[in-house]
Amino acid sequence: RRLLRSTVCAIKPDILALQEVMVNGADQDRFIARALNTDGRPPFRCLSEASILAYLRSVGTPKMFGKILGPIIHLAIELENALLQLPFVGFIMARFPHFLERVRHWAHDWTGIDIFWSYYLLYAPIWGMSTIVAPELEVLERGAIPLRTDIYDKHLTTTQRVKLRFPCGRTIWLVNMHLDSTTAPQGAEIRAREVHLILDWMRPVLDEVDATFAVGDNNSLLEKEHIFDLWRDAGFVSAHEAVHGSNPDKTWPSGIACSPFIDTDGEPGCLDYIWVHGSNSIKFHDAGVGGDASCEMDEQLYASDHLAVFATFSFP
Repeated sequence: RRLLRSTVCAIKPDILALQEVMVNGADQDRFIARALNTDGRPPFRCLSEASILAYLRSVGTPKMFGKILGPIIHLAIELENALLQLPFVGFIMARFPHFLERVRHWAHDWTGIDIFWSYYLLYAPIWGMSTIVAPELEVLERGAIPLRTDIYDKHLTTTQRVKLRFPCGRTIWLVNMHLDSTTAPQGAEIRAREVHLILDWMRPVLDEVDATFAVGDNNSLLEKEHIFDLWRDAGFVSAHEAVHGSNPDKTWPSGIACSPFIDTDGEPGCLDYIWVHGSNSIKFHDAGVGGDASCEMDEQLYASDHLAVFATFSFP
């Protein structure tokens, strides 16, 4: 936690987009927000979205559950979501996922049955995305959509968008995304569909703001997949490329090797991007990566399995 706090504070962000984080009572995002509350500033705000709740509220309960069982499952998840708001419930649950993951492995070894879905549904209401914003920024609008339409997909993720107004009166959209991590041949097709979905969602509202930032884990390499052409054809540019003429050599893996649950599938490289639409209306000052330093006491411990990407800009 200290390493994560120092990594975030070193970047000094006004807007921070987190993917695959425990929210909604577990409060990993609020821990980071509190670390940014320095120099007597008012609290940073956490705008979080749990993936399964975005799915249920957007797509609805799958028809396969039927007219009776479906609403019961939906109600159970909403009830769990409500319980997470009680003191200490989310705090306690946030400390048991690794234990439950080990139980899942033991159950599979003994019975050959994967209990992933019971584990997933238990933790779904606290697993998702969070956008942390500085107190000086006004939140005008927010929303979320699921990127997958199968509730049984373990890669079920949410894309969220937040419209923000700066003290100068200029506005932006911040789109926080995490594309599918499948490494099989169909992974590229899945990610392309997800980018199409995000772009279709954003096109009608792009002209409402001065600039749009689509940020997060693209889970693909520039030279391997054509999703980058989709971003560019839609008028987006990479912030790092705009500043330095190229993208970072690598944002994954960071070097972390202290956890048995770290995903190691895939080819190392630059997977994380800040895509900007309306770049002519802003002035970039810097772009880079952070979180590339390991813990002083454990060289295999990093703040995340991904490096952080950042960009600084102003309105001319």
